[in-house]
Amino acid sequence: RGIYRHQLSSVQFTITVDDFGVAYDNPEDVKHLIDTLQRHYESVTKYLGMTISHNVLARSISLSMPDYISRALARFNVSRNSGKPTDSPMAFTPVVYGEESQLLEPDDCSALLSPSEKKRIQEIIGVLLWFARCLDCTLYAPLSKIGSHQSKPTIRIKAMLDHLLQYVACHPSPSLVFNPSDVLLQAHTGASYLSEPHARSRVAAHI
Repeated sequence: RGIYRHQLSSVQFTITVDDFGVAYDNPEDVKHLIDTLQRHYESVTKYLGMTISHNVLARSISLSMPDYISRALARFNVSRNSGKPTDSPMAFTPVVYGEESQLLEPDDCSALLSPSEKKRIQEIIGVLLWFARCLDCTLYAPLSKIGSHQSKPTIRIKAMLDHLLQYVACHPSPSLVFNPSDVLLQAHTGASYLSEPHARSRVAAHI
C-alpha cells in the first residue's frame, strides 16, 4: 500500500504528500519515468523537507535542510548569542574519576515553567527531533534528556534547551553525504540505566 509499480518495467515509487521516492533496476526505466514527469511537472530536488544534491563527478549524494534551522529560530524568536560559539549540544560535565558507583545529577529543585513555556518547549523538541532524524544525530542525546522532562519542565530544563538552541544556531546547515564505498557498516551506540533522575533505561545510536 502506498507503493506504485509499473506493470512492464522495474520502476516503483512512493508518494508522501508532495514528496516522491523512486526505486529501479534498469536506468532506461527510470529515464522513461523522469521524461514523463518532466513533461508535466517542474524538476525538483527535495524530499520530505530535505534537499538532495547529486555530485556526478564525486559520485556522492548530499542531504541538507538549508533553511530549516533559520526558520525554526525565527519561529521561536531565538537569536545567536555574541561571543564564544556553542560547539557542543550539551553543557560539559566534568568527569569524576575513581568513584566506585555512577554519580547521578542532583535532583532538579528549580521552579516549574508556566503552561505557555511548557508548550513552547514541547514544540521546539518536535521541530528539532525531525531535524535530528533527517540529518543531525548529535541532537539525539540532549533531546532525549530534555524530552523526558517535557511534561513537567523546569528552569534548569529550559537552560538545557537554550544551550541546544545556541548549538544549532552556530551549526545551522549540516550535510549528510553518502559516498561510494566497500559497504563497511559501523554502528555507534550508547546506553545507560538509572543515569537520569526519574528515568530508567536510556539509549542512543547512529549508523
